[in-house]
Amino acid sequence: MKSTFVSERILMRKNIIRFVILISIMEIMFAVRIVLEMEDLDVVTFLHQFFWFYFVALWFAASFRIIGGLPLSKIIYAASGAIVIFLPFVAAYFAGVELQLNYYHIETLDKTLFDLSTLLYFHAYNSPMFFELFLLLVGSFLFVYYFTKNFVRSLITAFVAFYGSFLIAGVSWFSVSKNEETLFYIPVTALSPQMVYMFEFLFLSVVMLLIIVLFERANPKKHPDKI
Repeated sequence: MKSTFVSERILMRKNIIRFVILISIMEIMFAVRIVLEMEDLDVVTFLHQFFWFYFVALWFAASFRIIGGLPLSKIIYAASGAIVIFLPFVAAYFAGVELQLNYYHIETLDKTLFDLSTLLYFHAYNSPMFFELFLLLVGSFLFVYYFTKNFVRSLITAFVAFYGSFLIAGVSWFSVSKNEETLFYIPVTALSPQMVYMFEFLFLSVVMLLIIVLFERANPKKHPDKI
């Protein structure tokens, strides 16, 4: 009995160390990515971008956990895949174009469906995102399938993780600045646009984290180390 207890504590300690290391690596990648992309970078803009990445990561984690049925001890390994966020820089460099990434602006339904199905490959300024988006979509499927060996479940998980995060975080649904292309304009004079977006993605990140925690508490015995 004592031996089992000691083994569990050792395993828990290893899992915590692994979690801290992988999350730290992911956060460093986020920070470097933001610094490389943004020319006029201030603290609020940095936090806006940082929480944007965090929300997307948590959305993928929640999809893997809730739909894919993966235990958190396996999901954490996906954090190392954050390196794909540097692919747009590589793609832009070899294509000889300037990197001008921005939120996706919905114009017509046909064009939106085309851009989503082609992963922005033919988009005017977001085309360097193609390889990153492709790897995120295919990689999510392969990651879940590796552990579950369930084709349908893996496919649904990948689509929800990828397209859900894209539609929520990648589309310019609203703006507080008249100088930005958007679907809806919301006049907010008290705060700068970057501060509004920072609070938006901070809030969304907290919501996703709460969803994951509450799901874990409601399903304490449904996350074995092996699937």
